Amino acid sequence: MRCIWVTDRQNTRAASVSLVAANKFACYEAKATSNDELGGKPMSSIRTVWTVGLSLLLMIGVAACQNLPAPPQLSDDEVLSQPDYRIAPRDKISVFVWRSPELSTTVPVRPDGKVSLPLVNELQAAGKTPLALAKDIEAALRPFVQVPKASVVVQEFANNDDRTVQVLGEVNDPKAVPYRPYITLLDLIVAAGGLTEFADGNSAKLIRRDSGEGGGATYGVKLEDLIEDGDLDKNARLKPGDLIVVPASLL
Repeated sequence: MRCIWVTDRQNTRAASVSLVAANKFACYEAKATSNDELGGKPMSSIRTVWTVGLSLLLMIGVAACQNLPAPPQLSDDEVLSQPDYRIAPRDKISVFVWRSPELSTTVPVRPDGKVSLPLVNELQAAGKTPLALAKDIEAALRPFVQVPKASVVVQEFANNDDRTVQVLGEVNDPKAVPYRPYITLLDLIVAAGGLTEFADGNSAKLIRRDSGEGGGATYGVKLEDLIEDGDLDKNARLKPGDLIVVPASLL
């Protein structure tokens, strides 16, 4: 309950306003009492009902979320055939050159995407797989080393978004979880400590950044049906980079 102050021609009224639902729309029930009546005279009250446009907009927004399509079920091939990792700026990589420990080193990838290595001034690393970069290093070392053999290992990832699944909003521990094959919605929610008491789980959204459908897609997921009713048909498999957003309930 909260108070608002209303000024008319003769006096100031203190109004107690509470939000209620009626006939599928929200309204305000306001009870007003004049200052004269507060002074001890018999009390009289009037009831004013206002239609709240903001509440209607919120309800429309929730309805739109509920009309989102369910995420497609991923096949075993889609789960297992993930794209190779590509090196990103500010990753830290280790370069090993067989039988040349003086050429083996660990270096960060510069913000411009390049690395500097012994005997090699600069090489473009960002955007390449570790295997492709190793081949480029071998080619750059051939004038100095007979039959060079190199390998590249990413030691630290500057940006883990593409290798994690994340959950935000009304969960007890919002977090990013390292992706693993066959990870599901239920796995992610359990890792986040479950839904809060204020969560509207059936209005949650799954944002898939790269769906193969033009750069991304948004799906509706029904977490309450999954967790409370045990409806495992709602337990969708996830892809690297998926983001789950759990909104708060309006009531």
